[in-house]
Amino acid sequence: MVLNHGAAPATPTSRFERLTNEGPRLCRGIVTVLGVSSGITPSQVRVNTRLSSLPSAFPDSTAAFVQNGSSFTLENETGSTISNIPLNTPATSKGVLAFREGFASSYKRRVFSFGGPPINQNTPGAIYNTESGFYNASFASPSIGLADHGTRLLVRLNNIPASVSLAVTINELRTGTPVSRLTSTDANGAGSYSPIASTGTATFGSFSNVATAPLTVTNGTAFAVWEIVDFPNPLSIENFRFGIIATYSGSPGGAIAAQGFLAPLSTVHTADFASPVPRFDTQSSLTASAYVQGPCITAASSLVTLSSTNGAQASTAINVTSNADPQVALA
Repeated sequence: MVLNHGAAPATPTSRFERLTNEGPRLCRGIVTVLGVSSGITPSQVRVNTRLSSLPSAFPDSTAAFVQNGSSFTLENETGSTISNIPLNTPATSKGVLAFREGFASSYKRRVFSFGGPPINQNTPGAIYNTESGFYNASFASPSIGLADHGTRLLVRLNNIPASVSLAVTINELRTGTPVSRLTSTDANGAGSYSPIASTGTATFGSFSNVATAPLTVTNGTAFAVWEIVDFPNPLSIENFRFGIIATYSGSPGGAIAAQGFLAPLSTVHTADFASPVPRFDTQSSLTASAYVQGPCITAASSLVTLSSTNGAQASTAINVTSNADPQVALA
C-alpha cells in the first residue's frame, strides 16, 4: 500500500486487513493512517501484523509518512506572493503560476532512462526517483510498474473576459536546463506526452527571451499542463514557476480564477488497467484569485483513497474524508 504525494486525512483512521496463503496460517493487520502533522515532524502510516500460527503480533512499525505533496500560489515576476494582477492599463499584464513541492522528490519524471524505450528498473530496494516503480520489460505484461507519464502540473483558468488573450511559458522559470515542459492533454491533464511548440518570447523578471505559447480560451475558460520530463533535485524542495501573460484592450475587468492541481485528475479510485498512472483525485485543489482585486486563496477538501486486494478478489476501497488540501495519488 503506497501513498504518493502526501495522502492526508485530517484525523486518524484505521483499517483491518486479513490475508491468507496456501497454508493454514492467517495474517491479520491493522493499518492506521494519521492526519497531516501541524508541526515539523510528519505524521505516519503505521502497520501492526500478526500470524495466527505465532503467539504474538509483530511490533508496530512505520510503513510511510504523510506529507503535503504540492502547493500552488500566484506570484509577481520577482517571486512575491500577490492577490491579483489588475486588468487595467498597460495592455499586457504578467504573473507567475507557482507550484512548490511538499517534500523533496515529490515531483518525478516518468522513467530513469533518457529517450528511447524505458530501461529496466528492477534492482530491489533501489531508489529511482521516478513515477514508475519496479519495472522489468521481460515480465509477461510489460506495463507492470511502468507509469504513463511523469508528474503533471495542471492550471485551470476560469471567468476569462472575451477580450483577454492568454499565453504561458513552455518551461518553468529556471537558471539552467528546465525539467518541465508544456504538453498537450485533455482538460483533466490526461493523454500521451505531446510537447507544445513555442510561438513567442517574453521577459519575466531576470529571465529574458523566455519561450511562450498561447492558451486556447473556450467559453471563458482555459487550462495549461506541464509535465516533469527531467530530474528535479531529489534532495531539495523545488519551486516550479510558470509565467503567464494576459493581453487585452481597454480595461476588461472581471475575475479570472486560477486553480492548481497535480494531474491527471481522475474519479477512478481502484486499480484499473485503462486509467492513467499516476492519477489524482478531483476533489483536491488550491484556488487563487488572479487578475482581480482582493485576496482569495482557499483549499478544497480532499478524498484519500486506499485500496487493497486479496489474491484474485476485487479491490476494496478505503475512503477517508478530509478537510486538508494535499492531493492523493491513486494507483
